[in-house]
Parts: sequence; structure tokens; C-alpha cells
Amino acid sequence: LTAINSLSAAAGACMASFVLLPTIGLSGTFVVATTVLCGLVFYLWRHWGSACFAIACIAVSVFAGRQPYNYAIPSGAELVQRWESGYGWIEILERSFDGVQLLRQDVQYGLGADLDIDWERRQGELPLILHPQPRSVAFLGVGTGISVSSIVDHAEIERIDAVELIPDVVQALPYFEDANLKFYEDQRCTVHTADARHFMQTTRESYDVIVADLFTPWHSRTGYLYTVEHFENCQARLRSGGIFCQWLPLWQLGNEEFEVIADSFRSVFPRCTVWWGLCEPEKPLLCLIGADAPLRVSAAKWDSPNAPSVPPQSADPFLSTPARLSHLYVGEWSKRYNCRLNTDNHPLVEFTCPGSDLGNAKLRGQQVIDYFVTVLARLPQEGVFFSNEAKPVSIVARLRWQHKQLQTRVKRGRLKPDAPRFIDQEGG
Repeated sequence: LTAINSLSAAAGACMASFVLLPTIGLSGTFVVATTVLCGLVFYLWRHWGSACFAIACIAVSVFAGRQPYNYAIPSGAELVQRWESGYGWIEILERSFDGVQLLRQDVQYGLGADLDIDWERRQGELPLILHPQPRSVAFLGVGTGISVSSIVDHAEIERIDAVELIPDVVQALPYFEDANLKFYEDQRCTVHTADARHFMQTTRESYDVIVADLFTPWHSRTGYLYTVEHFENCQARLRSGGIFCQWLPLWQLGNEEFEVIADSFRSVFPRCTVWWGLCEPEKPLLCLIGADAPLRVSAAKWDSPNAPSVPPQSADPFLSTPARLSHLYVGEWSKRYNCRLNTDNHPLVEFTCPGSDLGNAKLRGQQVIDYFVTVLARLPQEGVFFSNEAKPVSIVARLRWQHKQLQTRVKRGRLKPDAPRFIDQEGG
């Protein structure tokens, strides 16, 4: 009986995930499950009462399954498309007042939008600029594909592997073609539907640059993308001189979780530098870039035929010159004594993040400003060398600018109109 029960449970899970949900959806699955269970009740207890009970349950499930799910659509938005699969609902919504499209999973988790194109594309562009000559690139996580679209303007790249866990997210990419520049049609690019960690463990390819997207740290098993073992797998896939870029959503982390991830990252990579992706108080975004030697930024790369260019849709001022790029550099994360590491056997981040959320200790608002002043602004500066031709701003001016940006609430994560002039005043 125990064996039959175990095999039946496994068969039921596989049937629901791979057959019922993709074919007849969530509502139909409820109807089928209710009908089967109630039929068993009537078969085992052949009584008119059980028959009435079974018929009532089936009728309720059919009625509930026919009800529209309009309650899940926020006000001011319209449903463009919805898929149901073993990964839940994948929806594309369009805001009626500005036409912005959003991609979300299971009603509440946002996978991206074509709103903040500038800093989303910066997530892919920054590590490509910091590598002297990227030929092969891997992106772990696709979403709307805006970050991956940064490869379109880099003619020197020969191979791109984009890895996305959810097949329906890949199916939604054409809905964001204006923002992601149809990168999936580029002959150099291959989109893989796979788990990012498993892909890095099994691929035989090696890369100059690996870019890891934002991963929600407290989701079950997602925290394993921040472990020492995963970082080691990625390091093993890097070519000589390659860099690994891990983006971190500070608004989902407390200072304890950030330090555990940074220490785990630093335990694998000899050099670990910290860069801002978005220097904004309510939605701060930064990345850890791991390498085996200090990074070097020279103006020669901007002057070469394959110089990084600002896409036409972007108004990002930090991609145009190395001087403005230097504003995003924070410092080098040093190896700390007696630090705790996030490992497969001890996944600290996955279990401590909910506590930081409950205690309102996430790095956003005043918390991230205080953490910048007390920790980030005091990091060593030896991890990146800017050549004299790059004309980088001074350390003091750069940190002062970062502090001011954190203190200023920026609408939609974009820079204020006077930001480029402010940069020039600071020596950029």
C-alpha cells in the first residue's frame, strides 16, 4: 500500500504539471480532479447521499471554473494574453494610460516591463563594456529580453546563449519586440529553455562574459543561484580573463543577506568589484563583477570600430564615455574575516530574507543611504584602473554624486534632466 501510494503521488504530480495544466488549464484541472475523487467516493460508498454529494462538488467546481479572473487584473490595465502551464499563469498586461506592457507570473510576480528600458539594458551593457573583447556571452535569465538586447550593438560578439527557466516567458518575447530589439532572431543567439544552474553545470561552452539576472532570493530553490557552488560552476565556464556579473536587487535584501552573498561571491573570485545599476533610493540595483585580475577601463575601447554605442531607444548617459561610466563604480569588496557563506548545505539567504522583509530591514530608502555611508563608500578602490585618457572623476566626487542620487527620489528609475550637466560639473 505504501508503494502504491508513493507511485500514485508521483504520477499525480507529473500528470498535473506536464499534462493537465498545459492542456486544460487550472480550472479544468480542478474539474477533473474533483470528478475523479467524487467518483471514487460514490464507488466506495454506494449511497444516494454520496451521489448527491459528488454531484454537488462537481457542479461547484464546474461553476467556479467558468468564472472569469478579472479580479486579478489591476485597475487601469488590460489583459493582452495569458498562458497557463506547470509554472502557473504567465500574463501580458498593457496599461491603458501610457501603453506600457508588463510581464508577470501568478498574478503578483513581475518579470519585467518595457518601461525602464535604459537601466534594464544597462544590466547587459555594463559587463560587456568592462570586458576588453567579449566574444562569447551567456545570460542567465531572460524575462522580457531587454537586458539581453544589449548584445545587438556589439558586432564583436560571436556567440550568445540566453537561458530562461519558463518556456512561456520565451513565448512572450515577441510582445516586447520594440524593447528587446528582436534579439532572439539574431543568428548569433540561442535561447535555451533550461534551469540556469543546471545549464552551467552541463554546458561544454566557455564564455568571456556571464551575466546573471535578478533572482528573487527567498523563492524556494532560487536562493541556490547565490551559493558558493553555483559561483564556482560559473567561474569554471569562464575563459581566461573572463568576468561574471551578478545583479542584486537591494530592495529585496537586508544588509545581512547582501553581505553573505558578497562574501560568498568573493570567496570564489579573486577580485570582486561593486557597481551601481540604478542609484535610486526606493529601487537600488547594483552588481558584483568577479574576475581573476583588476579591471581596466581605457578610452581606447570607445574609440575603436567596435566601440559600445548607446541604442537609439536609450537615453542612458553612462554608456557614452568612460568618464561617465566611472560614476557607477563603488569599490572592491574585500575578503572579510570569519564571514558566513551561502552554500548548498547552508542556504542562509533563502531563510533570512523573509526575516529582513518582516522587520522592514531591506536596503531601500533610508536604510540603503545609511548602508552606503557606513559600508559601501568605505570600500577599497583598487579593483578597477581607469586610464588617464578615460578622464574618470575623482573618488570623492564620484561617491558624493552617488550619495546625492540615493538621496534624490527619481521617477521611474530614470535620471533627472539635469543629471548629465551635474556629472560634467563634477569633472566627468
